[in-house]
Amino acid sequence: MNRMAHWLRRYLRDSIVVRVCLFIYGAIFGALGCGLAYAFVPPHSFEWLAVLLGLAMAGLGAFMLYTSTLGRLQLLERTSDFVSDGGEVLGIFLLLLVFVVALPIAAVIKFIRSPRWRP
Repeated sequence: MNRMAHWLRRYLRDSIVVRVCLFIYGAIFGALGCGLAYAFVPPHSFEWLAVLLGLAMAGLGAFMLYTSTLGRLQLLERTSDFVSDGGEVLGIFLLLLVFVVALPIAAVIKFIRSPRWRP
């Protein structure tokens, strides 16, 4: 158990895990936002509010994708703090789910980027 905790702490210190988590969140928000905006096109009466909400979610997802791939460390920290706020049960479940998915992806990225792996 102690070895697993040490391994987990080592991965959490690296920004690759945070970047992968933020990328997954950005993809989820972007897809949900585009789906919501597309579901109400052409908008009738007050359905344009749903289209605006969908576009706002898609914009937030695009910002998270940009931050995770091209953003500097300061911007990455501020964005990840914004995403991790909230303590409702669904938010915590989604955070854990994204974290569990992001760990193996980050491990593969770290393995590929490792200088020991190159011939």
